[in-house]
Amino acid sequence: MPSDEEIRSLISNSSLSEWFKHALLSALERDPKGAAADAGLLSIILDKRANSLEAYALALKAILEAKRSSFS
Repeated sequence: MPSDEEIRSLISNSSLSEWFKHALLSALERDPKGAAADAGLLSIILDKRANSLEAYALALKAILEAKRSSFS
């Protein structure tokens, strides 16, 4: 398990997004189990959103390609 110092070191990493750094800093102020549970739920929700948006984009692309093919 990373220590608070290791997490604070990550926060200073310039390659990480400000959003992620803020989440880590906020997590340090919370009960670790609660923060981990919320992070797990957030991961599931964001994965489902990303998959849904990707599926929508692929479906839209297929529809457009089908329309182009039918007009050729």
